[in-house]
Amino acid sequence: MARKMNSIPSYFRHSSGQARVRVDGRDILLGPYDSKESRIRYAEIVAQVVSGQAVETPTAKKKQPVQADSRLTVNELVAGYLSWADGHFVKNGTPTSEIHCLKSAVKPLIELFEFTACDAFGPVALKAVREQMVQSGWCRKTCNKNTGRVRSIFPWGVENEMVDVSTLQKLQAVARLLAGHTWS
Repeated sequence: MARKMNSIPSYFRHSSGQARVRVDGRDILLGPYDSKESRIRYAEIVAQVVSGQAVETPTAKKKQPVQADSRLTVNELVAGYLSWADGHFVKNGTPTSEIHCLKSAVKPLIELFEFTACDAFGPVALKAVREQMVQSGWCRKTCNKNTGRVRSIFPWGVENEMVDVSTLQKLQAVARLLAGHTWS
């Protein structure tokens, strides 16, 4: 049975030195704290929680080791985009405030999906980023604007042949938050 998501579970350090996340009152160990493996597993769990799916048991995941992946990650795409933006958002020789806004907008994206492959980033992941913004106390208009900023990274990636156009098309399906409506 799918459950209503109240919040995005946080990434913590367990006393054993492993990363952990608490879902429905139980701790799930993710692997060595701050490792690529643990961050990938954390992103998978967040996507499951946001979409209302049952979270896979740790024993089921242990049978499937994390494979080395040569695909472009969200972190690599964001780094390239911000590097481009530093030269693009300039007025009279000085950077505009958009640079600061972009860096603020991508923080929840990086926190949740840093090591996720770009082609695996979809609408559920974008909604998880938006939910993280909401939980940070950002107002609806700021969440919508910053979700748009996050989304704008992907057309740049398509234009530079870093991201497949199908990824961009999937992200266009995520609707804006509306006044007076609840989000999920």
